[in-house]
Amino acid sequence: LVGAGADVAGRWTVLRDIRLDAPVHSLSMDAEGSEGVAATVAGTVYHLGASGVPPVQIGGGHAAPITGLACSDSGELVASCAADGTVILWAADGMQHLRRWQPSDGAVG
Repeated sequence: LVGAGADVAGRWTVLRDIRLDAPVHSLSMDAEGSEGVAATVAGTVYHLGASGVPPVQIGGGHAAPITGLACSDSGELVASCAADGTVILWAADGMQHLRRWQPSDGAVG
């Protein structure tokens, strides 16, 4: 995973190079691009903090492979969805579960 930014001439430069356990499947960053979450094809989810802070593996939550991630513009909330239709809303600070939706029985937890 490589973070990049454009200079005034429109040229891209590497800002950060992050090594995870497998290729990235889904990525979402906050509005400033300073924090975000990444899911790998191995099914691992990482919280990506400020530059210089190593990625933190987030605990489980999905039984099926993660198919998408999204961060709120404020960076305070993260939503993840999985192949089984489950959606989890997380608090980005500490990555604790706030709410879980399952396709068969609505919101639980």
